[in-house]
Amino acid sequence: MNKKYLIAVAALITLSFVVFNVYESSTGEFKCSNTQAVILDKESKVLDPTHPAFEDRQRQKILTMTKYCTIYADQCSTFASEQSQRVQEICKAYP
Repeated sequence: MNKKYLIAVAALITLSFVVFNVYESSTGEFKCSNTQAVILDKESKVLDPTHPAFEDRQRQKILTMTKYCTIYADQCSTFASEQSQRVQEICKAYP
């Protein structure tokens, strides 16, 4: 009985470490690099001004860029990569 208890405690501790690591990977550098990728991808898309839904698409792009630039500014200020400077320049247009 005592051995089963120790095994259960060890399993619980191991599980908590796994959950913590998964959480950290989704909020740390992984999240920042994904946010950078979204910003660069959305900025590179050129909208056709002759398209009937141009204004709606432009508005949606501005909202999306503002959202991701805000996330980047709040959570990734210390994150550094090759694209960081480019992302910061892009985000200046989306306060």
